[in-house]
Amino acid sequence: MINSNEGPAAGASTDGERVGCEDDGGGDSEDSEGSEVLYADHDLDENPHSIAFVYDTFNACTPDWPKNSDNIWLFSKVVFKAFDGEKAAEVTRKPSPHLKGLLATFDPAPNAVMKFTVYQRCRFLKYILRDSYSGCVVVTVEALYDPNGDDWSKTMRIRRVMSTEHALKECCSPKDEGINLGKLSLQKFQKHFQQDQRQWIKSKEVYHESDVVEEADIRNLVGVVRFYCYRASDAPDENFFKPPFDYHSADLIYIGDPFRQTIRKVKRNK
Repeated sequence: MINSNEGPAAGASTDGERVGCEDDGGGDSEDSEGSEVLYADHDLDENPHSIAFVYDTFNACTPDWPKNSDNIWLFSKVVFKAFDGEKAAEVTRKPSPHLKGLLATFDPAPNAVMKFTVYQRCRFLKYILRDSYSGCVVVTVEALYDPNGDDWSKTMRIRRVMSTEHALKECCSPKDEGINLGKLSLQKFQKHFQQDQRQWIKSKEVYHESDVVEEADIRNLVGVVRFYCYRASDAPDENFFKPPFDYHSADLIYIGDPFRQTIRKVKRNK
């Protein structure tokens, strides 16, 4: 873990940029000019490309949640390109001035900028989507689309990917449906996983893909993860993730069977 110390004042820049002058649509700072910027006392994961780093920075930057919950990352820079005859996208993650202020309190200050490529239906990679409630969620990117003018809200089609524990909270359907596990099967899976004796699986979480398809803004992607099949008989060898999918600094997660996610309808008082 990276530990905070008494570094530059909150809001100071570490790279010569004038903090607070960026206007990339990633959320305006909620701290008025001249007011003290407060951060939670929180360590950061040493790997800035990890899922834990995104969670840690979110928690440290939002001691008064939901204040600043949309002010951690700016919209990522996105450049579409072709890969094997299909649309792909080069994405550059950019920290907000608020996050830069937090990082400046660490020595050395972590480099939060990250570049990665988004591939449709990739067999090796999944992606990290920023989220104003929890900080982030892992997603499968099924399809990419050009923006409609200035509207980027439907530039990708995704499915959320959740740990077994999280999937159990989101699934209220007791029975399976096709290949998608219901709550009873998820509970059996969790028990089996906890008893798994394979050394390369121990201390790892297993994730499950939701059956719910969503549309989202690709500019909200802030990271990449590698994934491997949980049911494989052996651990992935060192050459499994070959270029251009060899993001060795990214987390490696294990994927189990997909599950039935339940979308709860909220009743509002008239």
